[in-house]
Amino acid sequence: MGHTPEYRRDYYQKNLERSRAARQAYAEANREKRRQYSKEYDKEHRAEKAAREAFRRAKRLKATPPWLTQEHKDQIKALYVERDKLCALSGIMYHVDHIVPLISDVVSGLHVPWNLQLLPWNENLAKSNKV
Repeated sequence: MGHTPEYRRDYYQKNLERSRAARQAYAEANREKRRQYSKEYDKEHRAEKAAREAFRRAKRLKATPPWLTQEHKDQIKALYVERDKLCALSGIMYHVDHIVPLISDVVSGLHVPWNLQLLPWNENLAKSNKV
């Protein structure tokens, strides 16, 4: 029988340096294994990785509103999954496009589900940063 969560938390707090050192040693010993797993996971979950990267870029641009719910985030991920399906079915590369660009001289949009659309790659590149 295992220890209770309270016991584990208290043990961790009492042995903070030791616990951190053990965690760091484990991370260093398994760094390459974790990298390889991460690489394989990203290859198998291309749409999720693309959505994650889009969130990262939007966050850096401060285009992700703090009120975005998990449901909204799931809708965005679903759009990336749909993009991959469309690409596979049609043989045409599709992009997830911001209807109102995140950066523009006129107006800046947000990284939210209702500001995203699927476009063939050539239409998206022709659109550039225009509405």
